[in-house]
Amino acid sequence: MVAVETYAGETAMKERAQQALRCAWALAIALCVGGCHQVGHLQAGPMWSLSPETSGRDGLELNTHAAIDPESGSSGVGVDGGLRMKYSNRLRHAGVSVGLAAHPARGESGLLVRAGFNIFQFESVDDQFAFGMFSPSIAAGASFEGYTLTVGMDYIVRFSAVPNEGFVSIKLGLLTMR
Repeated sequence: MVAVETYAGETAMKERAQQALRCAWALAIALCVGGCHQVGHLQAGPMWSLSPETSGRDGLELNTHAAIDPESGSSGVGVDGGLRMKYSNRLRHAGVSVGLAAHPARGESGLLVRAGFNIFQFESVDDQFAFGMFSPSIAAGASFEGYTLTVGMDYIVRFSAVPNEGFVSIKLGLLTMR
């Protein structure tokens, strides 16, 4: 009887986590499109785990960021906030990040750089719940006429039985400026 209750509890927790992931992604898109930012960035692309013992965790990474730049429309460095999601057969990850972002001026091509860390994250890894915070990330790339290509690295710090893990990703995206 205890095993049935535990299984039902784990199933309910997974369903709540999946619902939270869907809500977080919808909120991220609304934030990026909604205009409460000066620089919006929506990206997607493949990711690969850097840990040899974690086969099956390579998959897709989705990010959305909104930056507030002190001088609207100019190139420079601004405060960046975002939602980061990772998805594979054995990994479901959602995190909220903060950091700094450098971007080209409106209508110009140029380099993009973003560095920050997750304020918090929650995950399903190999059917186990995991959570953490302070996971560092960095991404660099280029912007051309509103399209972006970036290469990123992050290290997921977990405060649970699931070990920490590094990832590398290549993402294509859209860059909007107000």
